[in-house]
Amino acid sequence: NKAKEFDYWIRFSTLTKNKPVYIPLKSNVYFEEIKGKTKKFCQINIDRDGNIKINLIKDKEKSSDYVSHTPEIALDLGLNNLFATDSGDLFGREFKDKLIEYDKIITTLQSNLQKQKLKPFSSRRYRELIRKLRAHLKNEVCRIINRIIRLYNPGKIIVEKLNFTSPNLSKKMNRILSKFGKREIENKFQSISEELAIEIKYVNPAYTSQECSRCGYIDKGNRKNREEFICKLCGLKMHADVNGAKCCLKRSSLKEVSIYKSKKSVLCILTGNFLRDMERMG
Repeated sequence: NKAKEFDYWIRFSTLTKNKPVYIPLKSNVYFEEIKGKTKKFCQINIDRDGNIKINLIKDKEKSSDYVSHTPEIALDLGLNNLFATDSGDLFGREFKDKLIEYDKIITTLQSNLQKQKLKPFSSRRYRELIRKLRAHLKNEVCRIINRIIRLYNPGKIIVEKLNFTSPNLSKKMNRILSKFGKREIENKFQSISEELAIEIKYVNPAYTSQECSRCGYIDKGNRKNREEFICKLCGLKMHADVNGAKCCLKRSSLKEVSIYKSKKSVLCILTGNFLRDMERMG
């Protein structure tokens, strides 16, 4: 009689024929707002405390309302600024500061647990911190990419295929970023590609931090620090992340530089192109 109090029921078959088990589910606003048809399977997660979470999955419909105003944009991925665009905008300037806060708390707790000869994940507080960190990463990635979409309405997004780590963070934090953080970014791009029909193109990131986006000269000394880029050949001055985004834009048109090329091969190709350009200029 109380069946109508729940939004969905999941039917599970059992080892006993004709004796299925029905589990009631309550939905949430976020799931209901997603346009699309609910698939006939679900995802089940069981955490270390034995709690079971069931996720329904929808096939997202492509939005017929989305209109592209910008043919393409290029993004540089980093931690000081989560994203920089080739037009000069910076997004997620406080992203790294929040990660450093989490990192200090997590590493301190991890150290204390190890002194007590306890495994970190045996602590409920530690598990909760990791859960909150992952939720923060997901929320920030989705929020910032959504904002970029609203501002630019791009038809195509070019982004570097880069490792998502920082030498200023602990090994534990970098592992979380390289696995979970990177995956969230890729998942979000896949989602907007399916829902809005925006083309996502990944480019090889080799030397985008050292290459001048104007003349193509590559030198470690071009990048003075994390924010300042000054080309030692042509004198171009620009925010380092914006220069990186502009290099990604140029890189997308180089068919010979695939995302699977080694750094050595990429350097040979870029150097050859640079020398030929210098010869043509006299």
